[in-house]
Amino acid sequence: MQIRYTAKRSLNTVDSPAHAAATEYTMTVYLKSCDRQRKPVRNTVTSLSGVEQSTYLRADAIRKCKTVPVTGSDLANFREFLDSVEDGTQFEFDDGSGFVDCYMVSKGYSEKRDVMRGGGGSDDYFSFGWTHREV
Repeated sequence: MQIRYTAKRSLNTVDSPAHAAATEYTMTVYLKSCDRQRKPVRNTVTSLSGVEQSTYLRADAIRKCKTVPVTGSDLANFREFLDSVEDGTQFEFDDGSGFVDCYMVSKGYSEKRDVMRGGGGSDDYFSFGWTHREV
């Protein structure tokens, strides 16, 4: 799977050359899970007699993603990606069937330390979790 985004915050300085703001990057991601859920959005009105009438508005395709443990420049890339799109900036997500425009719907993201090597630090492995919606 791949993600294409424009860097804005928490720029990756681990790679050489360092990443630059307002630059588009594509990164390959390895996910532990990427569950897709489709939620229809309707407006339902009930009359006094109990009759319901629904108006279909749209359907949201929501994905809940969790990464495999990452470290080094992959860790820096994930922090850059998630911090850059957390304000609702669109990004592109390719699950193997082509890139689709998406944006974050979760309020933040989770970052979990999976493996602590030595006293902790740059050699540790982290996994990330977030939720996004296809446009």
